[in-house]
Amino acid sequence: RGKQDVRRDQDRPAPTAAGVSDPPPRDIYLDTSTAVAAIMGGSRHSAASAAFCARLIDHGSRVYFSQLLRLELAEGLRRLATNPASLPAETRHAHQLEAWSTNFLVRQHWMDFGILQFEALLDRFAEVFELPIRPRTWRTALAAMVDNQLRSYDALHVATAREHRIRHFATADDDYRKVADLLVWFTQDP
Repeated sequence: RGKQDVRRDQDRPAPTAAGVSDPPPRDIYLDTSTAVAAIMGGSRHSAASAAFCARLIDHGSRVYFSQLLRLELAEGLRRLATNPASLPAETRHAHQLEAWSTNFLVRQHWMDFGILQFEALLDRFAEVFELPIRPRTWRTALAAMVDNQLRSYDALHVATAREHRIRHFATADDDYRKVADLLVWFTQDP
């Protein structure tokens, strides 16, 4: 990257966010935060994320996501299981999550449950495209980390969307407000 590419943060245009009443896009990139919230009722941003995914399904939208989402999904499921405040008590009790640290079967069943929920969500979309992580994507992610001050995984999602020219981006994560070249649909509960 040449010096002419360097821009100060104050020179960047403000990111664009789509409104909740706007018609959903035909093609959209799905960030992990929206996927996890959509499949885990009662978790943070679950209502908005599930409602937005339902709109995408009804609209026949094509959904794209990085292979990274599967790994982040597993971490998201682990975090939900190990944080007592992250899920309703009924869900925690039904899955015996209080025994997470001592019971292998509880951990295995919870992860299996989450994966089945995720696969069921994907099955409801008109079309789904799982996008590979390539060396070029990694290099673009490094630039996004520097340019947009993003964490590595967030930068990889941005890089994947950019690489595949997917302009619409669904997330419940405020960090994406730093990204000016994507039309971000925030799936956040009030």
